[in-house]
Amino acid sequence: MFESIPKEIIGIAYAAEWDNIKQFVKALISLTLDSEEVYSLIALNAIINKKKYEEYDVQIKTKAQIKLLTNIKEFEKITLYQYSEYKRNIIKISKDKDVIVLTAQYMGPEIDHSNYFDFSIYLDSFNLPYFSDNKGNVFECRELMEIIRNFKPKIKKKVKETKKTKKPKTQKSTVRKVTPKSSVNKEKSAVKNLTPKDMESSTYKNLTGKNSIYGGTITKAFDNWKLETHKKFQQKLGGKPYYKGVPTKKYKLYLNSLVKPSISKKTSPKKPKTQKSTVRKVTPKSSVNKEKVAVKNLTSKGIESSTYKNLTGKNSIYGGTITKAFDNWKLETHKKFQQKLGGKPYYKGVPTKKYKLYLNSLVKPSISKISSPKKPKTQKSTVRKVIPKNSVNKKKAAVKNLTPKDMESNTYKNLTGKNPIYGGTITKAFDNWKLETHKKFQQKLGGKPYYKGAPTKKYKSYLNSLNKS
Repeated sequence: MFESIPKEIIGIAYAAEWDNIKQFVKALISLTLDSEEVYSLIALNAIINKKKYEEYDVQIKTKAQIKLLTNIKEFEKITLYQYSEYKRNIIKISKDKDVIVLTAQYMGPEIDHSNYFDFSIYLDSFNLPYFSDNKGNVFECRELMEIIRNFKPKIKKKVKETKKTKKPKTQKSTVRKVTPKSSVNKEKSAVKNLTPKDMESSTYKNLTGKNSIYGGTITKAFDNWKLETHKKFQQKLGGKPYYKGVPTKKYKLYLNSLVKPSISKKTSPKKPKTQKSTVRKVTPKSSVNKEKVAVKNLTSKGIESSTYKNLTGKNSIYGGTITKAFDNWKLETHKKFQQKLGGKPYYKGVPTKKYKLYLNSLVKPSISKISSPKKPKTQKSTVRKVIPKNSVNKKKAAVKNLTPKDMESNTYKNLTGKNPIYGGTITKAFDNWKLETHKKFQQKLGGKPYYKGAPTKKYKSYLNSLNKS
């Protein structure tokens, strides 16, 4: 019974724990995966098998395919979702600098999450939420409030600077010292033998003019610069900056290239101003055909972003990154496409013909219907029609062949007078009523309401008894 209760887990951990978080996600997918209900995986700005993908889209059908998660090393955002008539599971993973945040909403058995996250929250429909850490400590709401109330951030003590005694001024010698060639070579060899920390801190100081260490500790600005430098290095050259704690040759050369002085380009002579022609150019017909060909050859991202812009008037990318609104619209579009036409929107990362036609149908202008002439009003007959008996039998036969969803929605409408679907989605009130009905059925008659996705005879007769009462 408790497997059908919606559950939610919120987990926070440092990016260094990514391998542990992957193990948790794999365990959660294996518990909720079904042969008929697959998971869709979308990863943005991800590095998979040493290749960078702006958008990586794949479906997980079997437990063997769950291993696809192990290949994801770096990412900005990962979304895993599973939609069906009976299940609605979604897992979202976001990375912000050195912290990973996971939110999982699913229907299935409970899973131990305390060993995977530095801090996590668990919620379900029947119990109060509880909080846990990776040391095995579990806190209730009252205990967490006491911890927050008693928490006092550490205030750094300011060290008073002692007054330095002024040294007597000495006249500087006007003779210029000549540095021998051997000293220059020694300096170069010293640069080669620098540790990774020294190399990065010296590069940081040359570029920004700031120290990497302040008050005996590494500054936050230096940490952020280092993470950004690693990211740019991997994007441009590929590979890791370190190997067993030692900087690679590629990374050394990359750091040296950052501090090299930029060569000032010679100013090119100004071109004489030319008067613009006032004659309007005639665009040949062939240019129109080229534009149509360009539209057909758009990538999946281009097709979706252009469709999104036509429908909403908003850009899909802002500040160099994909917007959250575009992500949500894309997921909703995939869901509607699968509900209406069936099948996958992509095949090997390329949009299918069905999906292209579906996107084109969304942006096609609605054809204004010609107003048909008004029909003359006819007086309704006052003679009551006699309903033959066989029509009643047909209605009863139709009720017997109803799907479980239709049977439950009809029973819900008869009892409450409300619709189970509003705006194309199932209402929360209907979901709660269904869970409560399953619970009462199991308490009164025992057994499960479904068997292999089909309602049992017991459950059908139970729903009929509710309609009659």
